[in-house]
Amino acid sequence: MHTIYIVFFFIIMSPRILFIIFFPELGGDYDIYSTVAENILNGCGVSLSDPLSEQCIPHFGGNHGPGYPFFLSIIWYIFNNSDFAVRLVQTIIYGISCIWLLKSVYKLSNNKNLIKAIGIILALSPLLIAWPRYVQTETLSLSATIFLIAEIFISIANKKIRIIPIGIALIFATWIRLDNIFLTVPVGITAIWIHGFKTG
Repeated sequence: MHTIYIVFFFIIMSPRILFIIFFPELGGDYDIYSTVAENILNGCGVSLSDPLSEQCIPHFGGNHGPGYPFFLSIIWYIFNNSDFAVRLVQTIIYGISCIWLLKSVYKLSNNKNLIKAIGIILALSPLLIAWPRYVQTETLSLSATIFLIAEIFISIANKKIRIIPIGIALIFATWIRLDNIFLTVPVGITAIWIHGFKTG
């Protein structure tokens, strides 16, 4: 089974790396995310003030929470403001999340053909394949969602809700995009299904 996961990790990564190398884009909200990230690096914190000015007006993080600008600031700090590094790291995070989902599906179903089918969809779906070329929230948001789905499947397989990893996934997802708050709905349904209404 380990070989399948390794193979799918490279199948998932390869086309995305090609998109990153040959078709890099910043995206429409880049100015907002980069401004907040620069302010974090400058010691101003979460702010939309001009990084070149002396103003430092607090803000909640742009048109979403501060998660993505915070991610940008970490990668820029380590890799000398490299947007290529941002694209590559978020692609690796996506690939790891996909492999975790495949492992969770196998744990729940014990069906190798099913994880192969899901792996191909995650690797080559036209809805998912090109997002890593952008310096935007979508890749990390998808990663958090996929990781959360994996944790739900593992919870169902174990017949016990995995509170800590699911909580971490929800925090990460909602810090990246505010609309990910709706991911609490499948989590709530799963908790009630596994443990009953009162305990769930």
